[in-house]
Amino acid sequence: MEHGWDILWFIVCVSLLVTVHEFGHFWVARRLGFKVLRFSVGFGKPLLKKTGRAPDHTEYVIAAIPLGGYVRMLDERDGEVPVQDLPRAFTRKPPWQRILVMLAGPAANILFAILLLWGMFWINGDTGWRAVVDKVTLGSPAASAGLRPGDEIRVIDGTKIADQRDAMLGLLDAISDDGEAVIEVRGKDGTERGLTISIPDPDRRRKLTEPNQLFPGLGLELWLPKLPPVLGVVEAGGPAALAGLRPGDLVVSLDGKPVSSFNEFASYIQARPNQEVLVTVRRGGVDISKRIRTTSKVEAGHTIGRLMVALPADIEKYVSSDMRIHVSPACLPPSVTRWASPGR
Repeated sequence: MEHGWDILWFIVCVSLLVTVHEFGHFWVARRLGFKVLRFSVGFGKPLLKKTGRAPDHTEYVIAAIPLGGYVRMLDERDGEVPVQDLPRAFTRKPPWQRILVMLAGPAANILFAILLLWGMFWINGDTGWRAVVDKVTLGSPAASAGLRPGDEIRVIDGTKIADQRDAMLGLLDAISDDGEAVIEVRGKDGTERGLTISIPDPDRRRKLTEPNQLFPGLGLELWLPKLPPVLGVVEAGGPAALAGLRPGDLVVSLDGKPVSSFNEFASYIQARPNQEVLVTVRRGGVDISKRIRTTSKVEAGHTIGRLMVALPADIEKYVSSDMRIHVSPACLPPSVTRWASPGR
């Protein structure tokens, strides 16, 4: 029964996407003066048919096979065209108009996706994690500015910060602009204070824009939930999979050293590219040890080790309620409204 519902919803979704796609072709064709003979959702035998008004008498059809659709326009290649309709035939229209009609279908799908995601966000708001500083590196720009562990970033350059994503984008914008980020924070004791993180060197600022280099370059880490070292995904063909590790395995130790979190597990592996590591996992109450040689990958100019595994999908359950922040659309600051829509 479950598979039946899956198939049904698949058909519904495909039909919706097809309808939007074909409507894009149809709408632009009509606006540019093409004569449309049929607008069909689905292929094969028509199940429902309705004829539109004069002078075109366009047929609107729902067909038996719901895995596609088409817009049929008047075309001399399909047969003789009445003289009075020749200016509206597809082959008689300028190439730029024909190109627009062809592009209108994909464009309609893209626009539909943007509007759908924006609408979902507008109704539900946005949920993120509070921008609380977990660690500050001694001697770093963040430490020199007076940032401390436990500080919550509240404002950057006058813009209110909603969550960690907003803090990252705000710091990146501010530092890459003039090399300074004027920040308002709230400490562990509830007191608020201002500070300025400064990166005067242009070359150093440029490096901060590279992937995963902003926070290390500033010398701070934001709070992350402590995730148990459970394998969520084990990629086929990767070192872990070839060694027999499976999703759901709990990593107990690495080279005999106990592991307490997924972040600790990931850091240990990343620091050992192309090296053999003794991995002990617990499966069904039984400990299993495997010697696994890591593979490597270059990220932001650094070679890191990999076992080709990933976190479980449901990490939100490890985030305490006091670290979650839900912002209603009406209250979102401009930067969140700009960045929390499609593409998050």
